[in-house]
Amino acid sequence: PRKTVTVLPNEYGFVRLRETPTIEGIETDRLEIGASYPYLEKRYDWYQIKTGDRTGWASGTYVSEK
Repeated sequence: PRKTVTVLPNEYGFVRLRETPTIEGIETDRLEIGASYPYLEKRYDWYQIKTGDRTGWASGTYVSEK
């Protein structure tokens, strides 16, 4: 089965997808609350997520692994 993460509710209303798995990484996209995305890799507490034609990193603080 494909590994996925679901975006958790938070005070911002979205989760940032970043170029690198750090809080300093450049924001490349925003993930919608409640949406599920496949992930390719987990590094520390960051998930490499594929959204359409983009790939980036989301903090494990804001997503839940399925």
